[in-house]
Amino acid sequence: MRYVPSSLAEYHDYLVSVMLKSPGDFTSFDGSVVDQPLALRDAFEVLQEAFPYVEKKLKDAYLSAILRAMLQMAHEFFASGDERNGIYAIREVEGSIWPSACIPPRHAPAAEQRAHGKVERYAGVVPSPYPFTGSKEDMGPSQRALYLTVWLRHTTGEEKWESGQIDNWLLLPSGQTVRVSARSRKAAIARFRAELLDGTALAALRAENVYGDLFVYDVEQMGMPRVSVRGRPEAFRSGAPNYIVDAAQWTVAGPESGGG
Repeated sequence: MRYVPSSLAEYHDYLVSVMLKSPGDFTSFDGSVVDQPLALRDAFEVLQEAFPYVEKKLKDAYLSAILRAMLQMAHEFFASGDERNGIYAIREVEGSIWPSACIPPRHAPAAEQRAHGKVERYAGVVPSPYPFTGSKEDMGPSQRALYLTVWLRHTTGEEKWESGQIDNWLLLPSGQTVRVSARSRKAAIARFRAELLDGTALAALRAENVYGDLFVYDVEQMGMPRVSVRGRPEAFRSGAPNYIVDAAQWTVAGPESGGG
């Protein structure tokens, strides 16, 4: 019996998990060999099956149809080996549902055309070049210093790192690394943006432990793109996580322009 999200919060967690596991990193509970194309198809079927939770939140049938089409496109991208556009399409869906994760549209016009046979809401959109797969060299010095400090704390056990845990951190001009306490994701992002824009922090990082076997570190500094370091624990231990270079979000002024 396959897992199907039973709430909007669970839907978000599952959406992120599918993004990180696609197209060929799905695992089984019992350690048996996984048919990756079949697992990919099943995962996107689940996203469509549980989509009514999103429709209830959005209360916008026109947009909901576009997002359903974009999920179909994401599946097609992954199935054809185009991981870059598959990831971007899922992130567009996420950002359209949760504004704090909003990114510049790339596939929305094509999804609108597919869903409605016309392009009105996304007319004139210029596609973003982000994200793309990069390396540690795409990080600025403050980004790199903050990421390495937090990851080392998690690795050594100096900081607990449990399934579902989210940590927020700042690197101060003094070189001190401090944890940010916030009542919500939105509040943490607002703190990041304020401190980065006024120079009271050099870099900000949001770390998320997804289901205990996927780690995500999003880190920004002024004047640099965001870098999202992602992978399974063994990928980090071997020094080979994925580095996804993306448009800056927390260092851009504006209401709710930041995400993740």
